[in-house]
Amino acid sequence: MEHNLTPGEFTTCDLEDQVRRCDDPSDFRREILPRLQDERIAWKEKINSIIAENHYTRDSFARLCEVTRPAVSKWCNGSLPSGREHFIRIGFAAHYDLKKFNFFLQRYGKYPALYPKSLEDSVCIFVLNSEIYPHTYQLYTLILGKIESAMKNMRVPVSSPSYDTSALGEELLKVQSEDELVEFIKQNASSYLHKYEKFYSYVQAFIVANNYDKINDKQYSIHSLANTQGWTSSMRQCVSAIRQRKWFPLRRKVIALGLHLNMTVEQVNQMLSFAQMETLCAKNPVEAAIIYTLIDAELNDQIFCDGGNDLCDLARKTLEALDLAGDDLLLNDLECNA
Repeated sequence: MEHNLTPGEFTTCDLEDQVRRCDDPSDFRREILPRLQDERIAWKEKINSIIAENHYTRDSFARLCEVTRPAVSKWCNGSLPSGREHFIRIGFAAHYDLKKFNFFLQRYGKYPALYPKSLEDSVCIFVLNSEIYPHTYQLYTLILGKIESAMKNMRVPVSSPSYDTSALGEELLKVQSEDELVEFIKQNASSYLHKYEKFYSYVQAFIVANNYDKINDKQYSIHSLANTQGWTSSMRQCVSAIRQRKWFPLRRKVIALGLHLNMTVEQVNQMLSFAQMETLCAKNPVEAAIIYTLIDAELNDQIFCDGGNDLCDLARKTLEALDLAGDDLLLNDLECNA
């Protein structure tokens, strides 16, 4: 494998192309990880500047972000947070306005900007845009919890207005109070309640495909797949919530589901897209390793939609061999105890 780019001179597409050319984990470690070093350096500088500029100690910052002090220490040494929610907490702790908050999510988290058709993101936008409420993560979670509880028994108005994402965002910025926000969400309940329908259906289709006994011509339940592979209780809860159309997708869990359901890179990316998320990011070391694993497995005819856990095992072995910072939670989600 030849170097065509120097560190700091690659785009995400360039890097993914290089990942696809790796022949084995040692090739990945030698050729790809050094190119990601600049990203870790940039993150280390950013998180330390946030803490210094706001006069936080690591302990006080950890409390604000609702994480442990060791987690903050890892961030300060260059380890990337494990999920979008952590970047949201940090953005609040940094006292960013809406524009800086979105830039922070996109530049350092490699996640999309806040999305008006997402219930969680709408509440986040409301808090950040408010002139009367404190811009804190704690208030965001408090309001979100109230609205999620209210939505469980909410009846969708027959004549709900239909906005495109841009128009919905503009209307959301006009909302000034918590009561107005609740009313706004009621009026747009259809958009919020059904925004993950394609995601739910896509996952369900793969669960069915992985649960079909071709010998006995019998289709099994979701629980039989979980039992066959030996899923963790956390992953079982996710799938149970998906069946009920009540799960709010988390990126790490979505990626783990893709591996449990024996998806290719393209299929995982399609599922992420349906979950309103960006595709696997080659500039994230852990996700780059997942891309490498899936491409290598597909090239070697090792991906079978048959309910087996071979793909999860391959991904775990790759991640364990590379020993990447921040992969512990994903490794746990990929656990198969069958």
